Amino acid sequence: MQRMLLTLVLLLPFGLALAGADNGQALDAPHALLRIERLQAGEAVCALVDDDGTYRLEKLFRAKAEMYTGKASNDEIEQLIQILENPQLRTLSQEKVVGEMISDTLDALDLAIWRQREWQTLSFHNPSSRKPFKDELDPLLRWFQKLQKGRPAAVKVEGAASRCVPAKELRQDTRKTDELMGAPAGSEAKYLFRFYSSEFARERAESNCTVVFADGTYRRETRFQPIFGSKTDRSYSGQVSTDSLAELKHLLDSPDLKKAHSDPGKELLAGDLEGSAVYIPRENEIQHLRFASQFNTHIPPLNLGGMSNMAYHIADHKVLDPLKHWVKQHTDKLEGGSETGKAVDNCFPANGK
Repeated sequence: MQRMLLTLVLLLPFGLALAGADNGQALDAPHALLRIERLQAGEAVCALVDDDGTYRLEKLFRAKAEMYTGKASNDEIEQLIQILENPQLRTLSQEKVVGEMISDTLDALDLAIWRQREWQTLSFHNPSSRKPFKDELDPLLRWFQKLQKGRPAAVKVEGAASRCVPAKELRQDTRKTDELMGAPAGSEAKYLFRFYSSEFARERAESNCTVVFADGTYRRETRFQPIFGSKTDRSYSGQVSTDSLAELKHLLDSPDLKKAHSDPGKELLAGDLEGSAVYIPRENEIQHLRFASQFNTHIPPLNLGGMSNMAYHIADHKVLDPLKHWVKQHTDKLEGGSETGKAVDNCFPANGK
C-alpha cells in the first residue's frame, strides 16, 4: 500500500487540464458544470454533471468498469450550484492546497468547476490536503455520494470508460498551466523560471522548489517527510548577484533548452520515483518540461521480467543539467538569502517574492 501512495503523490500534480469553452457552442446548449473524481483503495469514481442536470457516472474497479447516464432533479442541481458558489470554494486555488507528502490512506480528489469562461481545477492528493477546506468540500462530497446512490434510476451504458472527461473541452492546455503558475499567456512575465524536483522512496519523501524573478530575487522551499513521521517544511528568500542573474538568463536562452521535450515516464505503480519540472515564460506561453524516473516498477507478472519486480524507466533530462547546476550553486546555497519561516506554497510565482 505504501508504494501505491508514493506513486499517487507524484502523478497527481501533473493531472488533467481543462480548456475554455468552445467558441462554436450554442449559448443555450448544456455546458459541463462539474467534473469530480475520487480515487480510493480498489476503485475510482467520477461524474461529469451538466448545468441542465444530465450526468455521466463511472465507477472503475481493478477488474471492471460500470458506467451510467442519468439526469438529476432541478432541486439537486440547485443544491449543487449553491455548494459550488461558496465564496471560499470559488477563491480556492491550487497553491493553497498543501498536505502531508506521505499518507497511510489512499483517498484523492480531483475537481474541475466551470466558472463562466474557464475551469477552476483543484487536486487534493490525500485527506490531509482537504482538511483545511472541510466546510467547502464536505457538502460537495455528500452530494456526490447521493448521486452515486441514485444509480438505479440511471441508465447503464456500454463502451470504454472516459474518466468523465468533457469530450470537446478536456486537453493539455498550456494556457491553463500558465494561469496556475502565475503568469497568464500574453501577460508580461513576472518571473524567469520555476524549478521543482521530488523524490519518493520506501522510507521517505522530499521535494525542493525554486522560483527566480526578473530582478534576481528568489524563493526556495524544501519539504521532507519520513514514512513514519511528520513533515518538515522550510522556506527561504534572497537575491542573487548581477553576474549570477546574467548566467541564468544565458542558460534559459539555450537553443537546446528551448526545443526540449518532456519525458514524463509512465503512470505505473513503483517503489521509488524521481521527478523534476521546469516552467519558463517564453513570449506568449509558458514552456513546461517535466521528467520522471521510476524504479522497482510494478508490471504484469506475465510480461518479460514481470516476476522480478525490477522494471524501471530512467528519464532523459540531461538538457536540464546546466540549469540544475545553477540552482545548486546559487539558490540552494542561499546566495544573498536566508530562511524566512513563511508557509510553503510550492514556489508559485503568483504569490509574490
